[in-house]
Amino acid sequence: MPRHYDLCARLQNGFRARLRQIAVPDTKMNHAIASVLYKEGFIAGVSRGNHIEPDNAYVPTTPDNIATRRLWLELKYNNDEPVLKKMTAVSKPSKKVVMKVQELQNLAAGNRAQFIKGLQPGEIAILTTNYGVLELREALEKGAGGEILCRARQYHSSYRKTKAANQGPGGTLRQRRPKTKDALEKEKRIRLLDEAIVTENIEALRKLSVTGPGFVNDGIRRRAWPLLLRTHVPRKESSQGIPFSRTGPNESTPHKDEEQVRLDVIRSFTHLATDTNSRQSIKRQKQDDLFHVIMDVLKRHPKLAYYQGFHDVCTCLITVLGKEAATQAAESIAMFYFRDCMLDNLEPVLDQLSLMTALLKLEDPEVQEYLDRSSTLPFFPLSWVLTWCSHDLQDFDKIARIYDFLLCFNPLMSVYFTTAVVMSRREELFEVECDNAMVHTFLAKFPQNIDLEQIISRAHELYMTYPPENLQNRAECWLDENSCVNTFNKSGLRLHDGNDEKVPSTRPDLAPIDELLSKPRVKRHKESSALSKYPPNALHLYRRNMIAIAAVSAASVGTAALLLNSPLFQEWLSNSGLL
Repeated sequence: MPRHYDLCARLQNGFRARLRQIAVPDTKMNHAIASVLYKEGFIAGVSRGNHIEPDNAYVPTTPDNIATRRLWLELKYNNDEPVLKKMTAVSKPSKKVVMKVQELQNLAAGNRAQFIKGLQPGEIAILTTNYGVLELREALEKGAGGEILCRARQYHSSYRKTKAANQGPGGTLRQRRPKTKDALEKEKRIRLLDEAIVTENIEALRKLSVTGPGFVNDGIRRRAWPLLLRTHVPRKESSQGIPFSRTGPNESTPHKDEEQVRLDVIRSFTHLATDTNSRQSIKRQKQDDLFHVIMDVLKRHPKLAYYQGFHDVCTCLITVLGKEAATQAAESIAMFYFRDCMLDNLEPVLDQLSLMTALLKLEDPEVQEYLDRSSTLPFFPLSWVLTWCSHDLQDFDKIARIYDFLLCFNPLMSVYFTTAVVMSRREELFEVECDNAMVHTFLAKFPQNIDLEQIISRAHELYMTYPPENLQNRAECWLDENSCVNTFNKSGLRLHDGNDEKVPSTRPDLAPIDELLSKPRVKRHKESSALSKYPPNALHLYRRNMIAIAAVSAASVGTAALLLNSPLFQEWLSNSGLL
């Protein structure tokens, strides 16, 4: 049976490899030590699961599955630095270290006891006593000695010496530092999140998504995201469609986009190191899960067309939720949030992006005037909208934070978010040469060090000031009446607004959404719309040559936006008779 020193090595190696989670054997000792580490703030969460991923619901341990049961520890980082600096075993098979209360007091005071060096500021010791596995201070409070299992040290000290540190047995303990304001606010936020999830209060979740660190960690997201997507409740008995596949889609009926999905999957999970056979196996398993999640959605809803970028969305869902929950979440997010992206062309998405012009004209006309002078169309953030920035951002914590926010609102919120990003870069933008290629290149790169909370707050202000229907009226640029933007509140996913209305006990019926996919799009643009001021060639391309746009976008979402702005590309289309 694995011992505590195995846990120490796994944790330390996990932090060194910058992993988000690690799996350790599900033993009573490991669970007890992990609970102490969680309580002391060294790790972010503890959950049970199998050898592949954490559980999304309670799974009992039976003789059939006991060999695959694992404890999943969520590692904690502060400013991109591991919270746990070092964790070492004290007692070893060849030498058990057992101390009495007096010796433990000396150890806590920073003095050597037996041959063990005293604890330093920011360091804890874990020991097993007659009261169970306890942290050193708790053991002393109970007056219990015991076997010292291990010690762990933080990068930043969370302890301080006191004046009475060496004034007898009663004054030998280091005292905890008072909790900081940020720590107290985080605890309060977690309590509010838990209450909102238990009571299914979506309005409370929405408010929490706008401020602070959102849903805080993946443990809470595994409960909150399914609630927002309404995949936490059973499907209606009358619901039609093929059942979700647990082993993957039927290989005998290949989907038209299957080969492209395979190519994109191969390029996914690149952050997972492959320097060992075990990590190569984990990466292959994750990629296999991603392929099955995407194909399950496409085969359940054949009218949906795959686009490059949807694999980034599903990668985020799998990373947070695990395969089974991600499969159901991917269906919901595709039908209610990304439906306009999954048609046979990109025109509905470009329609949404055109509303950014109206927002900029209303809120920051100087920026819009600069874009007009440089002939920059509002299509540079195409990949931001298609993937909710998961293709462009490198920090997964920031990606998950954006998903916390966008899942709580109308699908058009991604355009408000994009507009807020552009407005936040106005000073840098004005320093760029007023040239189409230069401006497009600058704006198309999502800033990695952006103040995300400020952007989210600004996007929410824009949304509340110009709601989707109001914005379309102001811009005189109306989206299709069957767009996911205009049908969101009528789609069955509508979330109650803080009143007594409860979240329905069954999932939304997806059959009406499938019917919407079969209906022809209704063109409602006016000549005086926000698009009328674009260069004639670009506007003509935008309105009439979606086949060309779709062909370009098949290469990559970023290339599509770049070529749309390229005079050479427009000239080529003109010479080819497409314009």
